[in-house]
Amino acid sequence: MSQASAAAPAPAPAPAPVAPAQASLPGAPSTGTSPVAAPTPTVLARMRLGLTIAIVLVGALLAGLLAAEVVRAGRADADTAQLIRVQEVKANLLRADALATNAFLIGGLEPAAQRAAYDDALDAAVQGITEAAAAQGADTEVLTALSQEVSSYSELMGQARANNRQGKPVGAAYLRQASTNLRSMTLPLVEALITANKERSDKALSLIPALLLLLPALLAIGLALLANRWIGKRFRRRINVGLAIAVALLAVAGLASANAVYSRQSANDELKAGAYATALDASTALSAANDARAYESLRLVERGSGSKWETPWKEQAATVQAVADRGAASVDWSAYADVHGKVIALDESGDWDQAVALSTKAEGSNGVFTRLDSGLRGQVDSAAATVSEGLGGGTRWLLGTGILALLLALAAAAMAWRGITARLEEYS
Repeated sequence: MSQASAAAPAPAPAPAPVAPAQASLPGAPSTGTSPVAAPTPTVLARMRLGLTIAIVLVGALLAGLLAAEVVRAGRADADTAQLIRVQEVKANLLRADALATNAFLIGGLEPAAQRAAYDDALDAAVQGITEAAAAQGADTEVLTALSQEVSSYSELMGQARANNRQGKPVGAAYLRQASTNLRSMTLPLVEALITANKERSDKALSLIPALLLLLPALLAIGLALLANRWIGKRFRRRINVGLAIAVALLAVAGLASANAVYSRQSANDELKAGAYATALDASTALSAANDARAYESLRLVERGSGSKWETPWKEQAATVQAVADRGAASVDWSAYADVHGKVIALDESGDWDQAVALSTKAEGSNGVFTRLDSGLRGQVDSAAATVSEGLGGGTRWLLGTGILALLLALAAAAMAWRGITARLEEYS
């Protein structure tokens, strides 16, 4: 081998083959580290649609909440009227019993006017039961049982009065049985109705918290402010006029709705402390007074051995006095209580005839009690009318505010749409 061949340079190594570039397959995930942001016009279009829908829904929600309060106000009116109606049924039943037992003292000479008053009181109770059944379906079962008990009472009292007119002593037994059944079987049904309707009435008079009406409006306002901030950063304009007007309209809608509920609740609270309390207290006093009046007559019917009836008389007197002390209803109980004291004194001294005369004559206990009964009934009727009128007026106000809130929200949605559209048009 020659020296020249040995000195020839070695051949250069072949370059490494280059891997062919891999074409990205359709649908393959991107290998980039940051996603491509949606174009500003697309974001604006989505924002415009979403915000508009949100504002309209808020308006519908405010209107719906206020409409629910309208329904609640109507229910409060109906429940309150039913409560007072049932209270009047109780008072009329006890009024009828008081008249019958007092007339019983006169024997067969039962005055025509007092007999007519008894019939009127019992008829009013029956009519009240009928009206109550038509007004409140939830009370139907109890009212049906009550109607049957009232019919039984009427039959027993009819037998008592018939025997009394004929001078038969058995009439007193029928009288005691009728009065006992009235208090042990009939009145508990009435009390159950009173309790149920008072619970319904109190619940219906309590509206939702007014602040809850602000939350939907605040939510929409928050969304509008976020949209305004996003737009302001990209267009270097701090305030979007359309969104600003939308915020103002939403604020008015929320405040008006909250104010309507707050005002209605305040009015309801005033009614509960005023006319509503007067109606219930006057009804309570009316029933207790007539109950006490019947106990006075039952004592005299038993002629010298009826002192046991003084204890329940005092219990009812305490109920009436408690109502008088609260001051919601005007009760002149002392005038009747004074005459009653004289009747009891005559009976305990053995002068039963004079005690009966003082209890039955118009210038005695009978006349004083009639004036008390009439005064309390007048207060019940007047207070009930005031409550009904007050609740009815609130319904119109709530309904009007609900319509206004919906219209303001629709106007706000339109302004938000217009405000964002103005920015979109800059790309066209």
